[in-house]
Amino acid sequence: IAYFIYKKERLNYLVVDDNKARNWINKNIRELVPFMVYSLRFLTNCCCISKKISKATLHEILKRVKMAIKNGGKPFNLTMRKIHVINDLMDEVEECQN
Repeated sequence: IAYFIYKKERLNYLVVDDNKARNWINKNIRELVPFMVYSLRFLTNCCCISKKISKATLHEILKRVKMAIKNGGKPFNLTMRKIHVINDLMDEVEECQN
């Protein structure tokens, strides 16, 4: 579906969190690679670039993701080893103009 939308020049984002899927796209459909983003990057862009969600809403989402990770969950395939990603996105959201 993404490739079809790409060919119509209407693809803005391709949200993929799974590393195996990202690798497959990287090897097999290189044209889509520039459109690939992780879910949390997509949400951050929706806040900071397109202004579709508020800072408060995104902050709450990021806070809940961080809490889930601390409680042993793996939301968006993130673990304690990558929790810094949440902190970096929280900082970015604080600095964006929304």
